[in-house]
Amino acid sequence: MRTTPFILVLLTAGLALITASISAHADDNEVSRSITVSASGSVAAEPDIAHITSGVTSEAETAREALSRNSQVMEKVIAGLKAAGIAPADIQIAQFRVAPRSTRSKAGQPSAISGYRVTNQIRITARDLARLGEILDNLVSLGANEIAGLTFEVSEAASLRDVACQEAVANALRR
Repeated sequence: MRTTPFILVLLTAGLALITASISAHADDNEVSRSITVSASGSVAAEPDIAHITSGVTSEAETAREALSRNSQVMEKVIAGLKAAGIAPADIQIAQFRVAPRSTRSKAGQPSAISGYRVTNQIRITARDLARLGEILDNLVSLGANEIAGLTFEVSEAASLRDVACQEAVANALRR
């Protein structure tokens, strides 16, 4: 998998404002003047964590049956992820939904409930990006029938923001 650097933090106007006041006296009336300097700082970093939102959608005639089917598959998915080395703390329930499934009605007739759909999604934190393809393949092999999202982040974002702030202040002071 190829990851590209991205700008983690770009601090501009307002974060590193340096204002100097210059006072002048004319006829006992004080005049105040100021100079405003704006600067920015940035830090580039490679993402080192991925978040995958994946899950199982099941349908059946009754809500209980759809829930039972869904629970069986989700238990298999979660157990398989743990067996593949994903820490339990890195597997979180992201969304759970039970909804009726309706049939279309003819003009003038009310629609009828024809069954139920249960959706259960989990959010997996992948800390080894080299294994990302393996994890995605594992999800599908274990029975997940949807992958709803994949996002990347940098684990040390707060300390990198601090570095960008320091750079912005240094740039402002030079100006």
